[in-house]
Amino acid sequence: MDKVWIVLLQVLTGYMPQAFGFLLFVYGFCDQKWNHRYWLGGLLSALSIIARLLPIVTGVSTLLVIISLILISTYFCRLPMMKCIISSLLTTIVMLVVELPAVTLYPLLIGKEAFLAVQQDELQ
Repeated sequence: MDKVWIVLLQVLTGYMPQAFGFLLFVYGFCDQKWNHRYWLGGLLSALSIIARLLPIVTGVSTLLVIISLILISTYFCRLPMMKCIISSLLTTIVMLVVELPAVTLYPLLIGKEAFLAVQQDELQ
């Protein structure tokens, strides 16, 4: 039961805000208004969760999320593709800088043993 809460914590504090942040960054970079397209954030977070669950290396799943962000922002939002590519890559850099403190805080919140168990499950 502890793993369910840990995964739920990861989804609520990681995947969903990250997806909405990515889309807001792309919209901001393209000088467009958000237009209340919340379902796109849900779609991107669902694709992100699916990509993380695939039996592939973490870097490849990150690339899949970036590609899905570019496709969602160009196809559904009708934003220019080149700006979407640039903003997606910039968003990835911002994500790396922001996630470094989060990775150090997770063991403090859930305990070191639970954190290591989650990390082992994600690596397998």
